[in-house]
Amino acid sequence: MKFDASYSLRVKIITTAVIILFLGLGIMQISPALRVDVFLALSAPTLFLIILVVTYGLSVTKYEISSYELVICRPFKNKIIPKKDITSAERIYKQDLKWTFRVFGSGGLFGIYGNFFNKKIGTMNWFVTREDRLILIKTSIGKKYVVSPDEPEKFLDTLKSAN
Repeated sequence: MKFDASYSLRVKIITTAVIILFLGLGIMQISPALRVDVFLALSAPTLFLIILVVTYGLSVTKYEISSYELVICRPFKNKIIPKKDITSAERIYKQDLKWTFRVFGSGGLFGIYGNFFNKKIGTMNWFVTREDRLILIKTSIGKKYVVSPDEPEKFLDTLKSAN
């Protein structure tokens, strides 16, 4: 079964603002520098483009649950979690995540994903597009994942019934 992963307003604003900022900076970099040095003129816009492509490629597009696995669908490489490894899945809320720190990842550009740490929960891998529909998944090998399907209750029911 497939579950959509729509962006929150916060993610939409951050993504749009960063794209506009990169476009503006890229244009400002190219215009005067073309008269001086082509490499210099194209280096910053190229870096901006690489950042946008990589962050988009790692972003979540949807979630799929089959009889055997949970698939976190991303443009570059899907993250697959075998269902036999999942020990629990439960809703978590923003108040459960107080003092959560991003160790490495994106904090809003095409989603919220990467490695995060919280004193109560520990280290987690986030694959989130919005912070109001969070589910914490724990595995038998000690990994913790946070996802945000558009229909969290249906997602949990499907995940549990497919075991």
